[in-house]
Amino acid sequence: MIPMKNKDKGKVGDIALIAVLAVLIIALLYVVHGLIRENVSGASSAEVQVQNNAVNSASGGSQAFNTIDSGNTDTGSVEIALTPHEVKDGKMIVDIATNTHSVTMSQFDLTKITTLEYDGKIIHPSSVPQMEGHHIGGTIVFDVDSQPSTFTIRITGIPSVQERVFNWQ
Repeated sequence: MIPMKNKDKGKVGDIALIAVLAVLIIALLYVVHGLIRENVSGASSAEVQVQNNAVNSASGGSQAFNTIDSGNTDTGSVEIALTPHEVKDGKMIVDIATNTHSVTMSQFDLTKITTLEYDGKIIHPSSVPQMEGHHIGGTIVFDVDSQPSTFTIRITGIPSVQERVFNWQ
């Protein structure tokens, strides 16, 4: 083993100090980001809106909509993402993905707490995924009579955002 000179020991100490400071700065940024995100999405009512989000897909020109998400995965919270698809055979299909680390999702019945609002109508889904576990994916199906160009989906009662309002225009 080659002995270190005092000058080299100082360099190693400086590098270790810089590494510790870098880790602390990254941790601080992570905490600040979480607090900001909680303040934005942790209110009792949240409204998320995307303008001009109907796009033609490259495969066949079918209408697709942007994904909108609400909430986060902090303790006591649930993140929900919705992606609507075009109406086919009188059914609007909406992909849903939920993510949580602390909320028991089986207590929520999406058929009762979810509505689609379009053309002056408010309807509940005809089909929803089973809410089991902490990471849930599936489809919500609404029976509709036309392809809405603008619509709103509301989900109520899932923490920590008590009313989530997803708008597509």
